[in-house]
Parts: sequence; C-alpha cells; structure tokens
Amino acid sequence: LKDRAPLPVNYNPVLIMNHDKKPEYNDQHLRTANIIISSLRFMKSLKSEILVPEIFHMNASKTDTEAFRSKIMKFPSFIATYAAYFYKAYPLDMSQYQGLFGATRIPQRDKDIIYRNENTKHIVVMKDGNFYTVEVMDGNGNIREPEFIYTQLKYLASINPPSAANPIGALTTQNRRVWSSARTHLTSLSTRNADNMTL
Repeated sequence: LKDRAPLPVNYNPVLIMNHDKKPEYNDQHLRTANIIISSLRFMKSLKSEILVPEIFHMNASKTDTEAFRSKIMKFPSFIATYAAYFYKAYPLDMSQYQGLFGATRIPQRDKDIIYRNENTKHIVVMKDGNFYTVEVMDGNGNIREPEFIYTQLKYLASINPPSAANPIGALTTQNRRVWSSARTHLTSLSTRNADNMTL
C-alpha cells in the first residue's frame, strides 16, 4: 500500500479470455452477464464459507480425490492442515479472497487505505468515461435474475451519452500521490462528489 507507482500495469491484473466454443455465447452482453453471475455465486460461496480450500498437491493422484477430501474433513480444521501436510497436500492462504468483492483501494499521500463495504449490492460499469451502477443483488442479498443483469448491460451499451468531459478514471493511472491530491480536491468540492466517491 506504500508504493506510489500507478496501479495499472504495476499491480492490477489483466484477464484475457478465449472465445467460447459456442459462438452464441461470445455475445458481449451475454458473456459479461454470465461472468458477473458466476462471480456473484463465487462471492456468496465465499461469504457462506463453503468454498473448497485451495490446495497445492505434491501427489495429486493420492490427494486430489474425493476419498482424501472425505478423510480430511473428519478432522477439526486446526488439525486438518497438519494432516494434509503429512500427505504432501498444502492448503493455500485464501484470506485475501475477502478483498475481491466490495473493496477498493483509496489513494492517500504516503500509504493507500483499503475501503470495504460488505453490504454492497451493485457493480460499477464504465462507458466513455462515465460511471453507472447496476444493482446485481436484491434487498435480501439474492442474485438478481440473469435476464435483469443482461438487460441492464445491453441498455448501458445502447445509450450514447456524451463522453465524459473530464474522465476521472484516467486519474487512477497516475502516481498515487497525484491521484490522492486530485481525489482530495474533488471530494472537497461538494458533498455529491464525496458521496459518489464512496459508492
């Protein structure tokens, strides 16, 4: 969090996806909706603590099996790790997964801070320098219908607002001190700016 280098290229991951074998699934809106829904299912599994632990297997033919998982699950969690070590299966640290959802890194002058909102129910979509929120979870924390998410994405792709005159997203590519100063200035201009930066 102390490195002042810009996040893009230096820290942010890039995902490049292969085309689906079924051409109809390569539609931009359909594919995006599917990725969002899959991500939300993963998030719900993470929050419910039902994800299967990530494990590095030295001898996968013996340890990456249903029989091994059944055997390990009989141990209390604090012993299961050591039992897995005995079989050369090493559980990996998954604590950082919590930062995948409802979290962002806020620039500060010398050290960024992590902001988390466990109750967020939306995603942010960016188009032509403009930001839009899409509610992907309902009031009870359930994933919205796939048709709803798909329709929202298709609608946002169809509108033609003018490109943002001052695209704020470009500031995130700056040195963290530059971005911190700009963000502080923008949030001080109005409560609306401050509220928009806290979504």
